[in-house]
Amino acid sequence: MVTPVKKGVHVPDRYNGDLLDGAIYTLNMDYLILNLEGNPLTESTNDLKVELADYGTKVYKERAALTYQGEVFGTIVFKPRSSVIPVNLVQLQLENHLFYTKKPKELQNMVAQVVDILGLEYKGINRLDIALDFSGKQHDIPTLLMGIFTEKYLISGREKDFNVYTKTCKGRIEFNGVQIGKRSASRFCRIYNKSKEMLRG
Repeated sequence: MVTPVKKGVHVPDRYNGDLLDGAIYTLNMDYLILNLEGNPLTESTNDLKVELADYGTKVYKERAALTYQGEVFGTIVFKPRSSVIPVNLVQLQLENHLFYTKKPKELQNMVAQVVDILGLEYKGINRLDIALDFSGKQHDIPTLLMGIFTEKYLISGREKDFNVYTKTCKGRIEFNGVQIGKRSASRFCRIYNKSKEMLRG
């Protein structure tokens, strides 16, 4: 969803006021899964709404959506199906919008409070994605890709997957994103137009 600010300019409805405002680049967390330990609370409280799903996942028997102080907060999975995974391991995935609508300290406090209410102990990070946000004025990605395809530029390092995503718009090819490497690897790069993702469909 977007909110019109002035003609030709849009920002997300929930906006923390600092995304690329006067900056060339911003470095943000974009995806986070935390490893926790214990037996999570499964009943709602005044501040935390816990909604158990009918089904878990392939790896966990139980899954629950969390809403903290009226705001969608994240999802926890627990009770592993495999004996290889510690029986008390709980994973919490935060909602993506929180990284762009909350100040870092505010989000840190929210996570600490939710973990405390759930009666769990923090053990570490399971997955962390970092986003380097920049404007198309700084980097012309379609032109860069053309340079790669014509071998004007070379990609260093070992052999890796390189996938470009496009779609047609009024008969023309429109760039949608590029992914370098595999998602299953410890590191991979994905470049996409976040402005399009934020706009109403």
